[in-house]
Formats: sequence, structure tokens, C-alpha cells
Amino acid sequence: MHPNALLELATELIHQVLQLKHPADGVVSDFFRQHRALGSRERHTLAETTYGVLRQRLLYQHLAQSGKGEMERRLAVLAWQGNEGFLRAALSETEQQWLAQVGQVDRTALPDKLRHNLPEWLAERLQARGTRFVIEPYVRFQGQVGEQATMFLLDPCGNALEFKAFKDMSQLFAK
Repeated sequence: MHPNALLELATELIHQVLQLKHPADGVVSDFFRQHRALGSRERHTLAETTYGVLRQRLLYQHLAQSGKGEMERRLAVLAWQGNEGFLRAALSETEQQWLAQVGQVDRTALPDKLRHNLPEWLAERLQARGTRFVIEPYVRFQGQVGEQATMFLLDPCGNALEFKAFKDMSQLFAK
């Protein structure tokens, strides 16, 4: 499949999911039934990109505001879970420059709700309990194999807890 066509499908799927009229997994399944010619790699890329948008929605929507064009396309570009070269082939020069600029954003300087990517209710509860972060949430190995969001915090008993969220679970033990 041509890179532009796959990115357009990702944009369309994200648009449908973000309407929030139905559960995301149902929307994705219906989308794949309508596009039966998609192969397993295309389905994987589309599904994981869409779920990536949902997982990091606050952050990606914030970062996507700086770009031009359709919001869902910018979200798809930010959350892309397919081959990076394939994505670059689908992007215009302007989009590539925008993506490079977004990549330079110091995420540690973002507001807590964007940096931590926690639901408001959870962030409020953690802050109300005086939860202390041993290591503030940040992205490790950004743009590399094993990219992950991670944070260390102390529970009420003083135990250090580590939380990780991998960008691509297939790279969990990759080197």
C-alpha cells in the first residue's frame, strides 16, 4: 500500500474513533470489515496508531496544535506505529519540518497533566496525597528501539514504584 494511502486511512480511522460515539475497539473492527483488503501489517499500524492517539491524547492534541492541516492527520503522524521511513514518504516537506520541531520539544517543561499523561482524577488524587516522584515522568530512549514512558514514585508506605509504558510492545526485549 502506498504510504499516503495508509496515512489517509489512519487519519480517517482516528477521526471516527475520536467522535467517541462507540467503543474504540468496535470502531476499529468495523473499519477493518469495511477495508478487507488491508494486510496484517497495515491493520497493525492502523490499530496501534489509533490506540496510541487515545493513550496519549492530551499530549498529542497539545503538540498537534502547532501544525497545519487536519488535526486527525497530525495526531496520526505523532502516534505513528508503523515503519518510520514509510511515514516520512507520506509526509510533505512542511510536515517533516513540523515533526522535527515537535521532536525537539522539551517534554519535561510541559504542564503536569501533559507530562504525566494521567487522567485529571488520578493526577489530583496523587497530588492530594502528596505523592512524591523519585523520577518525574519522562520518555526514555526517544526515537530509538525500546522507547518508553517511565516514572518512579513513592507509595504511601515509602515503597518505590516504577511504571513503564512502551511505545511498541514488540520491542520490549529488543536490543
